[in-house]
Amino acid sequence: MRTKKLIHLLGMILSAVVFLGGCAAQNNEAAKKAPEGSAEGSTVGILAEEAAQDAADQAEVAAEGEVVQSMMAADAENLTGGEPAYRMAGESQAAGYGQKEAWIRSEKAEVRYPIIEGLGDLELQNEINDAIFSAVNGYVVSANDDGDQVTLDYEITRMDNEILSVVVRGLQPHEKSTYDVMFSVNLVAGTSREINASTLFLNDEVSKKALTALLQGADETFASEFGPWLGIYFEAENLNFFYLENDKAAVYNVISVPLEELMPYFKEMPWKADDAEVEAEVTEGKVELKP
Repeated sequence: MRTKKLIHLLGMILSAVVFLGGCAAQNNEAAKKAPEGSAEGSTVGILAEEAAQDAADQAEVAAEGEVVQSMMAADAENLTGGEPAYRMAGESQAAGYGQKEAWIRSEKAEVRYPIIEGLGDLELQNEINDAIFSAVNGYVVSANDDGDQVTLDYEITRMDNEILSVVVRGLQPHEKSTYDVMFSVNLVAGTSREINASTLFLNDEVSKKALTALLQGADETFASEFGPWLGIYFEAENLNFFYLENDKAAVYNVISVPLEELMPYFKEMPWKADDAEVEAEVTEGKVELKP
């Protein structure tokens, strides 16, 4: 097979050489017939040179074609639509573990999600990966059961030895509209315990009023009251809340609030190793909240 290709390639190169020689001869003949300095002689010479160069270019392209095609075939599986395979927001944060991407693909789903790797505790690593996959696959199954297609991708907004926060976003066509999809998976890195607004924040009226005020201060368009219905995800210094304004809204709003402003209203901080410190901080926050 290789011998045939080599013979074919040599034949093309030889044809190009013969063609170049013919063009050069025609060029010399035309130059002799045309008066010195005439426009006709110059034009014929230029056309011959251009034709010769085209032939040489075609021969070169043919010779390199197989190599290019082989490279494209080898790289096809590594293409990620122009996006980096390691999907981290901002700078990578210090963590004793890493991640790689995985896919859920079917006729009705094109979904990319992360798999955690490199943890010394394999049981914990499996629990974290199960929690991520369960959330992502659960959404896909629900959407497909409704007859909808779904396209999802992810972003890791915090990944350190305290918290792993994964935001999943995408699009879901439904009937005559296309809706924004957004949900998050927030886990304590050391225990795989899930964190959401319901488990993180105090639920008394004073706390809810204070949290509502913080959200309205960060975004004056926020017209609701704080509640466990809000989605959350972590960044290094901030906690982000996301929500739909109403049942007809197609795009999520996101409000970012510094973590230190929210800490007095935490039930606990499960990512803290020192339980005594956590209890002291939460207790101090409760005292400040008394009317």
